[in-house]
Amino acid sequence: MKKAILIICLSIPFCLMAQVKVEPGWFIIQKNATYATIFPSSNDLKGNSEGVVDISSFKMMAGETVLVFGYSQGRYLTFDPMGRFVAFNGYQSLQRAPVNDVSSVGIMIEDIELLNGSDIKKGMYVWVTAQDVAHNTITITQSGGKTIDIPKSSINILSKFLQGFIDQGIYETVTQ
Repeated sequence: MKKAILIICLSIPFCLMAQVKVEPGWFIIQKNATYATIFPSSNDLKGNSEGVVDISSFKMMAGETVLVFGYSQGRYLTFDPMGRFVAFNGYQSLQRAPVNDVSSVGIMIEDIELLNGSDIKKGMYVWVTAQDVAHNTITITQSGGKTIDIPKSSINILSKFLQGFIDQGIYETVTQ
């Protein structure tokens, strides 16, 4: 009887881990996360007459933002902001991005060197959480939940950029 209770108690955490449910949304890549690019984006294929892309050249960095749409067999299923399908191993590899009235994805347009020796690289997609108009800065949330204020001139806010395309879109009616 004691063995049966012990086995049940030891198996409960494994049963709970197997049933992890993740709500879709924006997540931030954590340090030491492992990932695989499953499919490139259509943008990666432009100008490539052979239709072959070296997906091993796509590098993700801690602090970047991805859109999670599922979690299966211990892997997050995501799209990066460019539309690449990327899988991340393990529940700890991503952290849900904090959402507020002004949060959005931004793309770095220049490198920023931090005093701790780390960098925020040009081309990274980062999570924007605030703006300080008086100091002309944007606050981004990085790996581990750290927030950093960066110059507004070093980032483009994607939601603002994309809104123009959304407003000018030609909308079709879905049929059958």
